Amino acid sequence: MSNESTNAKENIYSLKGIGKVFKFTLSQTFKTKSYLISFIIFVLVMIGQKPINYFSARAGQSATEEAGSAITADTIGCIYIVNQTDVKFSAEDIKKNLTEDEQKPADEEVTPIAEKMVDVDGVEVDKALSKNDCAIFIGLDQDGYFVKGVISDDSEVNITEIDGLVERVYNNFADARLASAGVTEEDLAVLQKGIYVAGTESEADYVAAEESTVSKDRFSAYMFTFAILIFLVTSMSTSYVIASVTEEKTSKLVESLLVSVRPMALLLGKVLAMMSYVLLILVIGVIGSKITDIVMFDVMKLEQIEGQQQNMFNFGMITEFGFGGFLVIFFSIMLGYLVFSVFAGMLGSACNGTEDIQSATGTVMMLSMAGYFAAMIFGVMDKDIINQVFSLVPPLSFYMLPVCYLTGRVSLLTLLGSFVIQIATLALLVWIMARAYRNLLLADSSKPKLSAVFKAVRN
Repeated sequence: MSNESTNAKENIYSLKGIGKVFKFTLSQTFKTKSYLISFIIFVLVMIGQKPINYFSARAGQSATEEAGSAITADTIGCIYIVNQTDVKFSAEDIKKNLTEDEQKPADEEVTPIAEKMVDVDGVEVDKALSKNDCAIFIGLDQDGYFVKGVISDDSEVNITEIDGLVERVYNNFADARLASAGVTEEDLAVLQKGIYVAGTESEADYVAAEESTVSKDRFSAYMFTFAILIFLVTSMSTSYVIASVTEEKTSKLVESLLVSVRPMALLLGKVLAMMSYVLLILVIGVIGSKITDIVMFDVMKLEQIEGQQQNMFNFGMITEFGFGGFLVIFFSIMLGYLVFSVFAGMLGSACNGTEDIQSATGTVMMLSMAGYFAAMIFGVMDKDIINQVFSLVPPLSFYMLPVCYLTGRVSLLTLLGSFVIQIATLALLVWIMARAYRNLLLADSSKPKLSAVFKAVRN
């Protein structure tokens, strides 16, 4: 009796036949059109996401620059240039830098801006300024040189046109001032070489950068991207596992399979095959994304756009933390995938029809979505106690842990402790699966509920 009991226990955890199940499931996955199309789309999204973001940002930037620099001056009658400095600068200097359309519009009925500009004294402006005119004052005060636009109290001039005109005059005057000081274009190029203009940033971003951490906004962006990634990985694979297990059970094929394949090997073979499917997507997508970066910025020499990396949906963030960071993200995704997939396989073994498949898939999806939405909420809150606690508690830890660790919210000790808890959770599910899976597969009266799983364990 003792030998039979020992063999029974050994058979529960036997992986006999896992290789055959793995190869068959993986080949069937790529033969299924829906999964093959999903594979291609997912890879293309990861590869093409950076160029799409880049050119969208570039288009928006170009539109903004064009809107800021264009001078239509449709509502302006006359433009008075008042130079109150010692720098030699006049309307003629401005006209030299106007575009061809601004000097001579295609529409012959439109008066060109060049003809509207005249040099006057400040006193004359006070007398001559009407509701359709404007004046550009160039002066010097205790703060330095300034350029400002002036319109009458009852003016009908478009303010946007004045702002664009003032900006253009300011740039032209700056060039004239440097030229009058003897600074050549070559000298200016040398002076500006190596200067990096970061633009304007919030106080929180500045403090975070000085402290070598990640700001709250950037943390939320990372959380958003990683949560979507894990949600897509788990939802894509678990639905296949449930459908595959149920199909074998309802067709009675499983009875033949269990003669040569152990129950544990049957489920884990499917789970590992789908994990390989997901792994191929991630590897090809990440490699493709890095090649895209090299082509865009090293080969094509495209200019980096400040702030693009903060885009709220950017799979390129996976590689922003270096190889070590990538390993943390990858290991966490794989652990999360295994936990959700084993759980899905157990529920699938209790299914007896199409309605049961929908119920089991809905249960797994609800659990996955709960972790996803919770990560979104807590990512926006960014509270230390919340980050610490939920980085340790599955299933939230699958969504939050890598981001919290890589952005400095939790320590290495918390990371290692959370991985231990996640592995223990996976081991517990595998133990439950080993004791319940065979009974559930051969039962016709079970339902895709946790109560059915625990009943099978007791039996």
